[in-house]
Amino acid sequence: MATAGDERAAADVLKSLARHLNCLNDDNKSARRRALEAVKRETVEQRLSSGALQELFAGLLKALLKCLSDPAETCRDAAIQILAGFIRAAPRPEDALPYLMPALAQRLGGKEILEPAEELRLALMETLSLVLEVCGRQLAPYLDDMIKILQRTITDPFPEVKKESCKCAISVAQSIPDHFHLQAESLLKPLLQTISHQHFQVRVSVTQAVGAVIQHSTGKNVDDVLSHLAQRLFDDSPRVRKAVTIVVGDWLLRLPDRYSYFHKLIPLLLSSLSDEIPEIRSLAEDLWKQVGSQWEKENEDDLKDKMDFLLPAPVLYTSGVERPGLGCRELVVRNLSKLLPAVGRDIGDWLVQTRVKTAQLLRVLLLHAEDHCTQHLQSLLTVLYRACADPETDVRAQAQYLDQLLVCVDAVLCVCQVDCAVISLQLLKVLVSVQSLASQQEQCSKAEESVRCLCEAQGLSGACELYRQHMTDLLQWLSDSHHTWTSYSIQKTQLEIIAMQSGPVVGEFLPALLPLLKSCLEPSRDPEMRLHIFTMLSKLLLDSSNTLDSQGRFAEYMELVLQDLLLPNLVWRSGRSAAAVRTAALSCLLAVLHGEAFPAERVLSVEETLSTQLISALEEDSKLARLLACRSLHSLLKLTTQRLNTDSLNKIYPELLKRVDDSSEDVRVEALKSLSTWFSSLGKNYDTQSCRPHLEFLFQQLLLYMDDPDTKIQDSVLEVLKVASEVDGGLLQQQTEAVREKQRSPEYCDKLLQHIHSQSEIHKQTWL
Repeated sequence: MATAGDERAAADVLKSLARHLNCLNDDNKSARRRALEAVKRETVEQRLSSGALQELFAGLLKALLKCLSDPAETCRDAAIQILAGFIRAAPRPEDALPYLMPALAQRLGGKEILEPAEELRLALMETLSLVLEVCGRQLAPYLDDMIKILQRTITDPFPEVKKESCKCAISVAQSIPDHFHLQAESLLKPLLQTISHQHFQVRVSVTQAVGAVIQHSTGKNVDDVLSHLAQRLFDDSPRVRKAVTIVVGDWLLRLPDRYSYFHKLIPLLLSSLSDEIPEIRSLAEDLWKQVGSQWEKENEDDLKDKMDFLLPAPVLYTSGVERPGLGCRELVVRNLSKLLPAVGRDIGDWLVQTRVKTAQLLRVLLLHAEDHCTQHLQSLLTVLYRACADPETDVRAQAQYLDQLLVCVDAVLCVCQVDCAVISLQLLKVLVSVQSLASQQEQCSKAEESVRCLCEAQGLSGACELYRQHMTDLLQWLSDSHHTWTSYSIQKTQLEIIAMQSGPVVGEFLPALLPLLKSCLEPSRDPEMRLHIFTMLSKLLLDSSNTLDSQGRFAEYMELVLQDLLLPNLVWRSGRSAAAVRTAALSCLLAVLHGEAFPAERVLSVEETLSTQLISALEEDSKLARLLACRSLHSLLKLTTQRLNTDSLNKIYPELLKRVDDSSEDVRVEALKSLSTWFSSLGKNYDTQSCRPHLEFLFQQLLLYMDDPDTKIQDSVLEVLKVASEVDGGLLQQQTEAVREKQRSPEYCDKLLQHIHSQSEIHKQTWL
């Protein structure tokens, strides 16, 4: 309470300031500024008693708050400084809250912030921080005003205002926790909008604020912020990652409902154990030890037997690594089933840094889970396979087990010798798997050497004999899981290694192999996985006599190969992956037709569907696909020489003719080669009289290309027309002479006419 002396002193000051207070309403901003400077000089800058300052604060408060709306920025600034001085020095600043808080809310918490100057918005937020510091719990009735202010200022364009707002949010949460939890959720949206701000200091402040808000909330919004915090673990700034580590560690220790979120928070803290900054790793280790120790004490009754009879570390535990405490290990073991599905998803993420972070986390989890890993071996192996097959070295580096595995196989072979025959299949599976996962050629070479040693131990002549001995079991091994294969599955690579290394043996097991390929190449399956299978199939087809057709029986499966494996994958579907699959299927089809492994009769049975798909492929965006389609039509015409019906032939040539105008020279040349073969394919059943309009059109179009600026194309067209002269020399001569008369390509026209004349003479001599 103010004494009589304090009241008199305050009254004297107010009396001396009367003229200055009147000047606060002056139209001249300089007069208003001088008046405020006088008020500041005579009040907060004087050594007045606290009681007198309290009385002065009460007497000047309304006038000062009115000045917060002054048009002049200097006047508003002066008013804020005076208010801050009173709040700092007055013994009962809470008496001003009924007027101060609504005024601050009006300036900062409306739909549009009324204070235009960013420096003054910062000053107002610093004033609010001061109010929170000196008033604390007495601000509870004004929580709504503070929340309105923070919702707007956290997203303020000025970074310094954002940082001060986050500081205020933390203070509010800690000052009035009993009331704050009811409104905490309303601050999360602006905080999460700001957590990825370009200034790292802002990101640090927001992260800290999120930690405090969630800590003092109802707890139901933890899920909403976890993904944002997880992203900050990849932040370029160590200070941001450190802030995330502290926040997550604090939640694991103090969040009221932390047990419900252990499986979501543990991965975040454990990820920091692999941070590149030693300080962050050390901090994470300390926090994790505290979490494990606290949990161990809280569950002492449940862990009594394990605490009394502590088991030693496993014999093969990683050397140089400190074994986590019992509480830490138990926390991981009890949450491992919930953690592994997320690890499995993230290990295949498109971002390299996510996959690296996940691989690092997986290593930490395995070190904690120890022998409990065996309960989750199937899912763990799937994740490890994917990690080992990752194209990025940094991801594979977290799972370096292949070299050790090869050492184990060699040791078994050395000890068992002839007796290894009983586990020959199992050893071969291991060696195939090692080659499938190998990231270095040296590992593949070692595995192949181990295969040779396995053959020698059993008295087999080579790898082909070994594969012949186990091929049925190997294909069944792969067939058991083929419905679940994806682009990340190791099995697709295992199939390739088995098929390629078995050589001619694979041709002995077509009844088991082809249904497996059919299932893997269904159009509904993963496009990247199908692309891999087609690449393997193309290699086999290019050397079919030593692989698929080693027994001379591949032709028996013509319909299955074309109708079930290749043609369904030539149907157009949108997307780059689908286009790549079509190109790969065309490559395989060309290998089939070029290899001439199939008799013409079997090709003719599917010719109509095959021609339709190849004609469609001539319109592909990919130059390679168009080139393969031209070559495939070339091979089809050559394979079925003079056996295609007239309708099929007349359907093919217009599409090839279009490709002579292709943007790619290679495609143009290939299209002309195919047209040359087309003319050669016209047998006795092709009636040149009834089909004369087709021939006229084709001759006319080809003669136009005699004028092509590319001499290579001109030469190719000439060769095509020479072949065409055998079909209807008279018609071609007539059209060539018409072109010659127009002085178009005289040199090439003369060469063609000379050829037609010489052929005519030869035919006359033959007839005579």
